Amino acid sequence: MLAAFKLYVMPYLVYLTVLWACWHGITKKAIIPIFVFLFLLVFPQAWYPIHDLPLGSMCLSMLVVSALIGSAKQRPPNDPRAPNHGFVVTLILSSYLALWISSMRYGLSIPISGSNMLMSPWQNYVVMLLLYFVGYYAVRDEKDAIRIITLYLSIILLMSWREFANFVSGDAFSYNRRCVGNFYLIGLGANHFAAFIAHFSVIAVGLLAADDDKKRKLLYLASFSFSLYPLFFSYSRGAYIAVLFAVLIVGIVRYRALLPLLGIFLLNWDSILPPSVVDRIQMTEGADGQMEESAALRLVVWDLAKKLFSENPVWGIGFQGFYFASDGLPLRNVHNYFLQTAAEQGIVGIVLLALFFIKAAWSGWRLYRAGGSPFSRGLGLGFLACIGAASITNLFGDRFSQMEVGSYLWLAFGMVDRAWVKSKQALSPSSANPSIGHTTQRRST
Repeated sequence: MLAAFKLYVMPYLVYLTVLWACWHGITKKAIIPIFVFLFLLVFPQAWYPIHDLPLGSMCLSMLVVSALIGSAKQRPPNDPRAPNHGFVVTLILSSYLALWISSMRYGLSIPISGSNMLMSPWQNYVVMLLLYFVGYYAVRDEKDAIRIITLYLSIILLMSWREFANFVSGDAFSYNRRCVGNFYLIGLGANHFAAFIAHFSVIAVGLLAADDDKKRKLLYLASFSFSLYPLFFSYSRGAYIAVLFAVLIVGIVRYRALLPLLGIFLLNWDSILPPSVVDRIQMTEGADGQMEESAALRLVVWDLAKKLFSENPVWGIGFQGFYFASDGLPLRNVHNYFLQTAAEQGIVGIVLLALFFIKAAWSGWRLYRAGGSPFSRGLGLGFLACIGAASITNLFGDRFSQMEVGSYLWLAFGMVDRAWVKSKQALSPSSANPSIGHTTQRRST
């Protein structure tokens, strides 16, 4: 009975939910489609079965677009433009230029239709960036922001619980036994899953340090604590470093008691962590003194990326061009998004990428310093930690352009900028419509 329900009933329920959310988002409340989007994005088994239904394969994009349309229709007069509006538009235009470069360089059809094999990943990339505008224009008050963050952390808690219930670790590391969540269904591996967990579980650490709501603190603590299980057993060393770096940021900025705890952990990690995790960490150099195979292969593709950049320094070889340039190598991606960007989009791309991290970190920092409520300050600190984690994970792979990994980040970016703008308005004597990030008492910065 249950199998029949999943096979014949569930797809239609999901399909109708998507259509209802899109219509409701356009006509009534723009944030509704985003709740559905955030859940379906990381549970593809829920929306894959609707691919064969009309527009079913486009359901994620439809949800984002409907939220954008609804945001435009429901936007109040004199609403200030998003602080990073122009920058995000520049990123989209720059990526489209890079798409033309790779299409011409590798003999693909012109990138104006689905006949170009790179159009689909580029469209997913653009949909991800558009979530910045959704976060800014659709998440209009603190209640909505709290709902979004609660959904973020609840999803991480659910994913962590599923792994805890279904995954049994061994005593030693094995490539065949890694926590990967549902990401394998969309062609992504354990490292992408670990990056997702690392990026967004640390938002809870920032909120735990700054927010004063006791009930929400329980969610923050539970989501971060439970996330450690799939994080450890993803065996992603980059994600380990990312979480440590994010917690270090929170410790330096807000909660100094974390620093001695980090010190104790770093001095005794090999006796604290599970044996299989210790085994994985110690794999970089083998017992014979030779570099571990995966690390050695990364050096090969890094050298190729450097060579491609030196030959095409300004514009690079185009969007996802490294896939074609690495033909014949065991690895078809750079395993370092900064080097990948340098090779594919040249100096222009690497400057824009650096500006993203600077702008996003600054947005989190200023909200933490000037937020009008404990929640908004915690959101700013948590987002700052998230950006710190993302800067590390992208040193070991592409965790930036993958819609499934990066969408939550771009939505949070928009929410942080909205909270800061509203807090700034609340401090102004002329402010008469306080919203997200505002409390009844004016706060001096």
